[in-house]
Amino acid sequence: MSAKLAFVSIFKIQIIFDFKFNCIMVTRFVTVFEIVQYICLYAIFSKLEKYLKHLTFSIEKNDEDGHNKCKFYDNNDTFYKKI
Repeated sequence: MSAKLAFVSIFKIQIIFDFKFNCIMVTRFVTVFEIVQYICLYAIFSKLEKYLKHLTFSIEKNDEDGHNKCKFYDNNDTFYKKI
């Protein structure tokens, strides 16, 4: 799970770097659409990072039906998925 979190964090850093390079350091005309695009991308990756920090899971053997269950924990809520 930490690899996914690191991947998302790298994307957030890349978005910030691209925004600074394209909109601040380079003297070119930047459209409103590009600025909104950077803000939306940053917001999406921030939400994803926040979600991944709180999500953990474990795999358990279920003796009743013989299937394994993947147990997810998210902010004290637990839900199962048969695998």
